[in-house]
Amino acid sequence: MSPAFIAAVLENLPEATLVFDHFYVIKLYNDKLSKLRRAIQNEAEGPLQKKC
Repeated sequence: MSPAFIAAVLENLPEATLVFDHFYVIKLYNDKLSKLRRAIQNEAEGPLQKKC
């Protein structure tokens, strides 16, 4: 799913349909969600504040 791969496929095979594996799409989504949760936890105040 890298931009370089997508560009190469579109340039060399303009009629091709790009298909992404469900596993990798979900993995990227979960990675981004985990990063967001960590950022929110680090910024939290009150009862959600991270204990040092």
